[in-house]
Amino acid sequence: DPAMSNMMQSLTDPQHKERLEERMARIKEDPSLKPILDEIESGGPAAMM
Repeated sequence: DPAMSNMMQSLTDPQHKERLEERMARIKEDPSLKPILDEIESGGPAAMM
């Protein structure tokens, strides 16, 4: 599956991982998104669906 392959490649790419972590840090600081992220963290992947 090409999409899965791209996702796995991006997860193992250190530069991409750094950018993703920076983006997640900014998202976590956004007051309007914090409740959503808290729910995802407490509910796990099922909470995203």
